[in-house]
Amino acid sequence: MSRLFIALKIPDLILDQLIDIRDELYADGEAIRWEPKDKLHVTLKFLGETENCLEVGEKLSKVLHNVKEFKCKLDTFGLFYRYGNPSILWASIAHNDKLISLGKQIDIAMHNIGFDIENRKFKPHITILRNKRKNNSYLLDRFKGYDLSRLEFTGKSIELIKSDLKPTGSVYTTIKNFELIKKEE
Repeated sequence: MSRLFIALKIPDLILDQLIDIRDELYADGEAIRWEPKDKLHVTLKFLGETENCLEVGEKLSKVLHNVKEFKCKLDTFGLFYRYGNPSILWASIAHNDKLISLGKQIDIAMHNIGFDIENRKFKPHITILRNKRKNNSYLLDRFKGYDLSRLEFTGKSIELIKSDLKPTGSVYTTIKNFELIKKEE
């Protein structure tokens, strides 16, 4: 059994710029355990525990075989709340029809091999922080609505990733990388 998800890989340059902005906005001495750079991505489909790793890879290969690279840009930071406390800080991807369409294609393809269709609206984002503390929303408020639109990139690859849960946190391993078709200049 493997715990799997499918993700859009974000270029290192964009991740470095995002981390610089994060560090500039949160220069306080109070320690926060940020998501490490190697775990920053946009989840397109969370599959969960499965024994169908080979079948998932084959189906994903069929979906992605003729998908071209596409432009993306970040939008703003935002927060998801749990019991009134901020639980996740994320950077959103600006509305992108190609990304949304790709997410739907992947969702349908995975449904065809036995995975549930996602009922929630697809909100492409990069998780920056998983906050387990209570009463520190004042520390994260400075991120709300911050304009990230200057961070633009080309989506060039999709990854099938295995997530192993460890006492120290999850460890990600890329099972397969799917390079998208280069656009002609």
